Amino acid sequence: MEYIAEQLGVNRKTLYLKLNGETEFKASEIAILRDLLEMSPEEQERYFFTPKGELNSL
Repeated sequence: MEYIAEQLGVNRKTLYLKLNGETEFKASEIAILRDLLEMSPEEQERYFFTPKGELNSL
């Protein structure tokens, strides 16, 4: 988690808030995560742009 927070330029608490849906990811942060996690465009769409309640039904 520390490495990911560092790559995003945020502290661990901020990353935690983002991962738990309390604050939103910036577009630049999504791009960094997409590259770090080697996500496909479909995965990016699913994990970042699907409403929270709908994610489990996919």
